[in-house]
Amino acid sequence: MCDLGSEPNKVATLPRSFRLSRQQGFTRILQVKARTNSWFAVHTKANVSGHARLGISVSKRVLPAATQRNKVKRLIRECFRRNARCGLTNDVVIRLRKPLVDKKDIAIARVALNESLISVLATK
Repeated sequence: MCDLGSEPNKVATLPRSFRLSRQQGFTRILQVKARTNSWFAVHTKANVSGHARLGISVSKRVLPAATQRNKVKRLIRECFRRNARCGLTNDVVIRLRKPLVDKKDIAIARVALNESLISVLATK
């Protein structure tokens, strides 16, 4: 079963099985050429886990404040949860390329990330 917290009365969390850790080849996926937009680089590689998994890289160099980094990570997890589908077997690592300064940037970046994830996760 592929439940990513899509029901509104459930808490929207990303289960551990849908996350990538460094032991699972985080750096191996970063070596794959990324699909980029103004704010994000999306690296993807097929896996054998039976579902899509997410890795997030938000550098202190790009966003020095921890609160800003956490906000961007929440944005990335939310977009991944909404776009991940059952049956797709991709590992996805998303890197932030430039800082999101204001609310207008965040809204535009959310749309760009959704489009990138849809295109990446739609390819098998």
